[in-house]
Amino acid sequence: MPNIARLTKSIIAAATCAIATSATLAADPPKAKELAASTTSGPAKELTGQYVYELMLAEIAAARGEYQLASAAYVDLARRTQDARIARRATEISLMGQQLQQAGEAARLWVQAEPDSVPALQTLAVVLANGAGSVTELEAPVARLLASGSAPLDSMLMQLPRLYGRYPDKAAVAASIERLTQPYINMPEAHFARAVAYGGAQDNTRAQAEAAEALRLRPDWEAAALLRAQSAPKEQQAEAMAQLNEFAKRNPTARESRVLYARWLVSEKRFDEARAAYADLKKSFPDDDDIAYVVVALAVQSDDYDTAERELQRLIDRKYRDPDLLRLQLGQVYEEAGNPARAVEQYRQVGEGQHYAPAQARMAMVMAKSGDVAGARALLEKAAAAGDEEESAAYQMAESQMLRDMGQTAEAQKVMESLLAKQPDNPEALYESAMLDDRLKNYEGMEKKLRRLIELKPDYAHAYNALGYSFVDRNVRLTEADQLLTKAIGLAPEDAAIMDSVGWLRYRKGDLPGALDMLQRAYAKLQDAEVAAHLGEVQWKMGHKDDARATWEGALKTAPDSPALRETIKRLTQ
Repeated sequence: MPNIARLTKSIIAAATCAIATSATLAADPPKAKELAASTTSGPAKELTGQYVYELMLAEIAAARGEYQLASAAYVDLARRTQDARIARRATEISLMGQQLQQAGEAARLWVQAEPDSVPALQTLAVVLANGAGSVTELEAPVARLLASGSAPLDSMLMQLPRLYGRYPDKAAVAASIERLTQPYINMPEAHFARAVAYGGAQDNTRAQAEAAEALRLRPDWEAAALLRAQSAPKEQQAEAMAQLNEFAKRNPTARESRVLYARWLVSEKRFDEARAAYADLKKSFPDDDDIAYVVVALAVQSDDYDTAERELQRLIDRKYRDPDLLRLQLGQVYEEAGNPARAVEQYRQVGEGQHYAPAQARMAMVMAKSGDVAGARALLEKAAAAGDEEESAAYQMAESQMLRDMGQTAEAQKVMESLLAKQPDNPEALYESAMLDDRLKNYEGMEKKLRRLIELKPDYAHAYNALGYSFVDRNVRLTEADQLLTKAIGLAPEDAAIMDSVGWLRYRKGDLPGALDMLQRAYAKLQDAEVAAHLGEVQWKMGHKDDARATWEGALKTAPDSPALRETIKRLTQ
């Protein structure tokens, strides 16, 4: 089966050549008749002078770009003459003018006139597949092409799913491809084509079975092994991936199979196995930068900063994808490894572009944590002064967040007030400033800003959540809090922070079972110290004290300094 795009281009190219011939037809009618007679097959009717005259008019219209007129004239001539040459030219002109339905009629006439012509069958198949005919109609010319021996059969079978790709009824496509491939059932490509078609029809069970049969007929075929694994129904995914891993062991050069299996291990959070799998891939494909990049992520996840640093530096040296992003990531690796000086060195090397502002913000934070708060603020203020309005706001946001994280809440709020004086309706600034007001116990200011934010962005779920949670946490205006949190969870039903707020509201209203259910769901999504504090308190109040202690102890391992967690444990256990 020819490549669709390439075949269409070749048809148009042929039509363009024919337009050049039309100048001769117009200038010399006797020559036109001679050229018409010299084409590949004899006419069904003699091309009389009247027909040649009509041909000339159609070609002149085409040469002028009047394809709709030229196409209509040519198709009419093809109907009346039943001449293969005219039908072929009618198809070409119609395609050039993007007259798809007329191209379909012309191609049908061409095949009727030359039923054994491979170019005619190919053209008809392409035109039908691109919208001029149904799945059922396409099947006949494709079957004849498959049987014609005009191209390697394995290649034609593999192109069947692509040929049918525009049809929306994928079940009908799968049924058609099954019928077309039945005569070639002993060829692995026939089963592969079926597997792809059934996958498109969401019939994963049949898709996997056909891919397995293709692999049985051709045991070393990686494409079939991948398709079998990817087609597996969800409940059989683990078994399918185990089969893929066995295939990869038998075929160590099967890179894509090994990569897919390693990615699956990551998705299943089987990180030790994933690291081992990627280490083996790195040995087999030492120059594969995509593999090295994943090795970096897994190394960071396991606190293996030496490996992360080595691989990132290598990728930077090789100019992999986005070197500035790699420098930003390398700076963060140095931060995690406790090497602030080298982190700052990397951030300084990040050039202008999308990663520049994040690098400046990270550099300022490192400087502040190292004790140079004044230097960090000066860095961000200088960047804000040099940037446009949007950039300036981003730098001021970064300065405020840095100060907030350093415990300088009042100073952070001064920066936000400066930004809001210039941009009073900046949504991010309103939200950040409201959260600072909450910390400063300026609840009136917080509410005013959040109300304004809700006016500006009625679908901003976290604005509703922040205000509702503030009421719940202070145990005031619970009816209003209920309305706000109902709106928030309606906008973002799977957001763990909002689920935590709703669970805490239920606790305040005395619905302990409802609170427990919602908080357990929230904590499963977000292992946050404050969520753990809430969940543990509900468990404690329900008499599940061992569960509460287990929840708190688990949270203390990752957040030992959480004030909310410490306060809750002290209040309930002492």
